[in-house]
Amino acid sequence: MGLRYKVDGINCLYFITTTVIKHLPILTLKEVPEILISNLNFYRNKYNFLLNAYVIMPSHIHLIIWVPEIISISNIMRDFKKFSSIQIREKLIEKKSKYLPVLYFEGKKYQNQKFKLWMRRSDKVVIISEKILLIKMNYIHENPVRAGLVDKPELYLYSSARNYMLDDDSIIQIDRIEI
Repeated sequence: MGLRYKVDGINCLYFITTTVIKHLPILTLKEVPEILISNLNFYRNKYNFLLNAYVIMPSHIHLIIWVPEIISISNIMRDFKKFSSIQIREKLIEKKSKYLPVLYFEGKKYQNQKFKLWMRRSDKVVIISEKILLIKMNYIHENPVRAGLVDKPELYLYSSARNYMLDDDSIIQIDRIEI
């Protein structure tokens, strides 16, 4: 079983979900996935975590990452969300996105914010067994199929299913887990 509570400061494998405010389908708009992938790579290098699985859905992201003992998962997610939000906002402005008014309206609800892309919290589950790891990886890889975006997991461009099933690291290189 996964554990849903604050655990920082030990070597952990996490299943993380972070979601766009109001579940707006922004994350798969043109050029936005590339922003997210660039940020994942940047923070992966900065914080030295392993990216084992991922999927970028229209309104949320799922990740499986291994975080070393000296790093806080909270810091990783805070920085990832903050800087990806800035870059995505710029892209949405450039594209004159219809979602901008909602994101500005939501931002005004928070002190010292004018724009809000991500929900305040990310859901994180510590993976404590191989069985849970398999369940979470299958969940990630099947997510686009369940959503009706593709017929097979490996056909979805922004998923580690391509890495595992097609040996395709063209979008992002992952740290494969052999089970």
